[in-house]
Amino acid sequence: QSSGPTNPSAVSTFAAGAATTVAQKTVNETLHRRAATAEIVLTSEEKAKIEKTEARDAKQLSKIIQNEGKAEDKLLKTSIKELARIQKIQKAAASEEANAITAHAKAVRLEQKLNKAYLEAKAKWESAVADLKSKEEKLAAAREQGQTQTALVKEKLLEVEALRAQKATDDRERQAKLAGLKNPALAGSAL
Repeated sequence: QSSGPTNPSAVSTFAAGAATTVAQKTVNETLHRRAATAEIVLTSEEKAKIEKTEARDAKQLSKIIQNEGKAEDKLLKTSIKELARIQKIQKAAASEEANAITAHAKAVRLEQKLNKAYLEAKAKWESAVADLKSKEEKLAAAREQGQTQTALVKEKLLEVEALRAQKATDDRERQAKLAGLKNPALAGSAL
């Protein structure tokens, strides 16, 4: 994790400090000696004039330093407002993320619950399908058995009807023969 911004344009104007207060004066011994030597030969009027000019320059520099301080203060206030705005957006984003996490967890629980119900229902359905297939096979077998027995009943009924007709005819012929044996005059006309 970086300790500061990597984008140079993201660094504040005063990130390294105010130019007028941070700037270090380099001491030049030669310059001091030259000024001291020159001051010895100057008259008090000339010294006063130079000091007046230096005072005016110091006043102008003081105004520049004060203006820089005001600009830095304004920038700080603007940066603090920007920080507050960004922090408000961050708070909203964190809240949105928390809501999304809650909604996701709820959706996961619902999916798991419905998946469990689905699997249970699927197992019941598969069991019902297997039971239905078994019952359909039993029904088909029972129908086939019923149709076979009905065909056998019809066949047997035809056989019984044929036997009954045969027996009825045999009974009549038997009665006629018996009657003919008892009464020979009738025997020739019956047979």
